[in-house]
Amino acid sequence: MLNSLSIQSICCKQGELILLLNIKKIAQQAESNPLRYYS
Repeated sequence: MLNSLSIQSICCKQGELILLLNIKKIAQQAESNPLRYYS
């Protein structure tokens, strides 16, 4: 029980990190090419 919970929390943290990286990537792309996102 404890083991599966700790594995879940690790996966959750990794997922949050991946999400943050994706958001940063999208933000950088939007900055370099604003017309594509704001037209």
